[in-house]
Amino acid sequence: MNMSEFRGLEYVPQDADDEILLSEAPLDVLMESITKQFEDPLEYVGYDFVQSFITKYMLTKDNCVEDEEVEELNRLYVKFISFIERTFQEQLSLGIPELEDKSEEEQLEIIHYAYRFFVINLQDNFQNYIYQYIKENKKLLAEQLPERNDVSTNSLKQVVDDRDDLLVLANLNTAIEMSLKDDSVLVDEFLSLAYGKDNNLENDFITDKFEGFELTGNFVIPYSKILPEEMRIEIECKIRNKLLKKYRKNKQ
Repeated sequence: MNMSEFRGLEYVPQDADDEILLSEAPLDVLMESITKQFEDPLEYVGYDFVQSFITKYMLTKDNCVEDEEVEELNRLYVKFISFIERTFQEQLSLGIPELEDKSEEEQLEIIHYAYRFFVINLQDNFQNYIYQYIKENKKLLAEQLPERNDVSTNSLKQVVDDRDDLLVLANLNTAIEMSLKDDSVLVDEFLSLAYGKDNNLENDFITDKFEGFELTGNFVIPYSKILPEEMRIEIECKIRNKLLKKYRKNKQ
C-alpha cells in the first residue's frame, strides 16, 4: 500500500504518539479520538488517526520478537479493524463485505481510503456536492423557492439577471438544506457530484470499491448528518461566491 499517494498526506503526531509502539492504552486513545472526530469534525480537521494506527502498528510489528508479543499485536489489530468497521456501519450505514477475508494490506488500504474520503475530505466533498447539485437542479430548486423582497435580495437584483440564480442565491440556505435532504440521491450520483478539480484519489478508490461491491450501503443521508453547522456556514459562503463569480466577471 503506497500511502504517499494521498494528496497532502503528512504524518502528524497525535495525542497517543508519546508511545511510539502500539499497546492497549494508545490504541484506546486513537479509537476514542476517531469517535470524537465523527461527533465534532471541526475539532479534528486534518488529523489522520488511521494513519497514526498504521504507523504504530507497522513499527510494533517490526519490533515483535516473542510469540506472546505477536499474539498481543494481532489482538490489538483485530480490535481496531472491528472498531473501524463498526463505526462505519453505525455512522454512515457503510458496509465492508468479507473484510475479514481480505489480506492485511487490503484491509488497511480500504479502511484508510474510506476514512480519508468520509472524514478527512468531509468539507471538500460537501462543498463540491452541494455546488454541483445546485447547478444541475437550479431550475427545479427555483420552482420551489419563494420570492424575497429584502435588502440583501434587492442588492442581488442589481447584479444577477437570471431569475433562477436570483431565487437560489436569495434562498441559498434553503437550497443547501434541500440538497442535503434529497433522498433520491444515491451513492453513484453523490460520488459524481462530490468529485472536485483537484486530485480525487480517495473518490476514485471509493467509487471503484462500490462498483465492485467491496463497499455497500447508501451513506448519503447519514453522511450529511455528520456535517457540522459551522462547516456548513463556511460552505455556504464559498458556494455563494462561486455562484456570483460569473456576474462579477461580467461586470468588469
